[in-house]
Amino acid sequence: MGQAFYNGKEDLNKFYPIVIGKDIAAYDADEGSARSCESGTLNATLVRGKFIICFQSQSQRNPRVRFRFTKTVIGQQISPEVAYFSSRGSSSLSSSVLKSPAAIKSAIVTTASLKDEYAQSIVAEGAPHKHYGGGHVNPNKAVDPGLAYGKEVSDYARFLCAMGYNMQICNDKSTKFLVNLNLPSISIPALKKSLIESR
Repeated sequence: MGQAFYNGKEDLNKFYPIVIGKDIAAYDADEGSARSCESGTLNATLVRGKFIICFQSQSQRNPRVRFRFTKTVIGQQISPEVAYFSSRGSSSLSSSVLKSPAAIKSAIVTTASLKDEYAQSIVAEGAPHKHYGGGHVNPNKAVDPGLAYGKEVSDYARFLCAMGYNMQICNDKSTKFLVNLNLPSISIPALKKSLIESR
């Protein structure tokens, strides 16, 4: 996964003291700057061997942490790997939207790599049904995707109508458009009901 600073000699069970930036401020630094750990505001000697909290309130009298050093992986290449915090799942605006319908995003999603060089699925961890992503971007394929779904202004307007926005162009048919906006992906917001989506 890349090179790490860990040299294998540190005691992984050792605990380190936690201090707040303002408590180890340099002699000429103001408290506010040291609290946010701005460059040059901390005492270099007092910093050594400690974890420094920036913009953090003093919630405990003597807090401690244990640091887990990273290691360099040697041997089989395990990348690409999807980070657990990566953007995935449905939109926070509407569970009917899984990915952007723009033509550029469409080209990227439909050409993404789902397997690594060993033909194994690219995963971060076990994922529920709404956490599946499109895969890793393949720029060369995205340049010539073969098929890309584009959208018009009217498509976005109908989607907003289906979301409940009060617009003059809205009509009864707009409510059916909520799950039909997002080509080239399919999202089913309510699994307990039957649903027909048009593509």
